[in-house]
This record gives sequence, structure tokens and C-alpha cells, in this order.
Amino acid sequence: FIVDRNFIVAALARYAKDHLADSPFYTPKYETEMLYVDHENRRVLVRNKATTEEEYLPYDLLIGADGIRSTVREALVKRHFDFELQVGDIFQTFKAVHV
Repeated sequence: FIVDRNFIVAALARYAKDHLADSPFYTPKYETEMLYVDHENRRVLVRNKATTEEEYLPYDLLIGADGIRSTVREALVKRHFDFELQVGDIFQTFKAVHV
């Protein structure tokens, strides 16, 4: 099955809102761009797209789900020389069905 990533993002956002809203470990950040990964201090620099305000946010686990021009992937490749990846597309080999 192929699922549009917007459906996955919407489902994750709904789940987080429903189950993590009261957690002190969860702070949603929408319309935010990640600019830099600071490995030594385990934090990322982000910018609010509406206000252009920048801030550092700490992390324990960093997941690179930030799109085709991934800041996380670029940081991992530069820092870890044994990090392997392959970027490609499958758009010529499937047909998507939306129900």
C-alpha cells in the first residue's frame, strides 16, 4: 500500500494532540524550520516561519523526517562518515489509489 504522507502527518498530529497534550515532554512546533543540528550539546536550532524567531531545542532522539532537503540527514552524513543512504524515487513504478 502507498499512503500519502499528508495523511500520516495528520494522523500523527491528531494522536499527539489526543495522547500527549498534557505531557511536559511534548511541545508541538508547527510552521517551524530546522536550521542546524548541534551534536555536542544535543540540540537543534529552529526558526518560526511566521515570526522568524529562532531558538535552540534539546533532543534525546533525532528523527530525520524533515523532507527531501533534510537538515537532519545532511548533519548525519557530515558527522558520521560511515552513515550510508540512498536517495531515489518510486514515482515511475506505482499507481496511487486514494479511497
